Amino acid sequence: MSFRLTLILVFISIVSFSQTPAEQTKKALFMLNITKYVRWEDRSQFGKGFTIGVVRDSEMAGELRQMSENKTILGKKIDIVEFYRIDDIEQCDILYLSDKVFVTDKIINYLNGKIDGHPTLIITDRAERVAMINFFVRNYDNGIIYEVNKRNMENAGILPLGGLLKKKNSRIKEDYP
Repeated sequence: MSFRLTLILVFISIVSFSQTPAEQTKKALFMLNITKYVRWEDRSQFGKGFTIGVVRDSEMAGELRQMSENKTILGKKIDIVEFYRIDDIEQCDILYLSDKVFVTDKIINYLNGKIDGHPTLIITDRAERVAMINFFVRNYDNGIIYEVNKRNMENAGILPLGGLLKKKNSRIKEDYP
């Protein structure tokens, strides 16, 4: 009996933390269109492809692969790379950390060391301190709100353009404590 109760509780916790398909689609679309609203100071970094890294979120990686098939960003082929461990992260142009990643100061410092010298736009779910763009979901309508940390972006050599900061579903955060 207690084993069955444990399984039910585990299932409920997994379901409660997973994204709805609509949320996932909105976030993926945002990531694929973000280049319209930001500018990398050094575009020579892109090489032959534009890489979006996804940490510990197979569903999001799959959604991005499906949506980006036969498309380009800034004239470059889109590569979606999935990382299962923080240690596996390699340089990419956009890095998405889902809410499945528990972000600590140690992880922030490690990430900063891994991507140092390569302007990487970091997009997260609820990892405010490391984020350049941080997603929030409105409970009443599953709408996506994003928070922009201009200081983090500018420090990385990525400039937010006016359109990103003026959208009705955006909030500007100059810095986090």
